[in-house]
Amino acid sequence: MEEEHVTAESSVDTPSLSLTSKTTQWDNLLAKYVRVWIWSILFGATSGLSYAYFGVRLDRPWGPLAALPLALFVVGVLSALGSWWSLLVHLRYSILPTFFDYSRHTRYIDDPKYSDWIRKRSVSSIIKAYQFLLIAGMARLALAMSDLIFEVLRSF
Repeated sequence: MEEEHVTAESSVDTPSLSLTSKTTQWDNLLAKYVRVWIWSILFGATSGLSYAYFGVRLDRPWGPLAALPLALFVVGVLSALGSWWSLLVHLRYSILPTFFDYSRHTRYIDDPKYSDWIRKRSVSSIIKAYQFLLIAGMARLALAMSDLIFEVLRSF
C-alpha cells in the first residue's frame, strides 16, 4: 500500500516541474525579445537624431560666437557616434549570440569569468548608448535654441 502512495506523490510532482520549465522557457524567450525591443528603440532614436544633424546649418555670420554652435555640433555628432558604437557592441556581445547561438563555438564558454564579463559588457554598452543618446539630444536642442536666439537677435 505504501508503494502506491509513493508513486502517486511522484506523479503529482511531475506536472509542477514541467510547468516550471515551461515558465522558464517563456521567461527566457521574453527576455530575448525585450532585449531586442530596447535595442531597436535606441537604434531608431539614434538614427533619427543622427539624421537631424544633417540639416544643421553652420554658415550663419555669428562672428566670434561661431564657436558655440560649432562646439555643440561637434559634441552632438561625437555623442551620436558613441551611441552607435555602444549599440554595435551590445549587438555583438548580447543579441547575436543569443539568437544565433554561436557562443557555444567559442573556447571560453565554460569560463564563468568570461560569461560574467560578457554580461557586464552588454549591460554597460546599452547604458552608454542611452547616455550618449541623451547627450546628443541635448546638444541638438541647444543647437536649435542657439539658432533661434540668433534669429531673434539678428532682427535688432
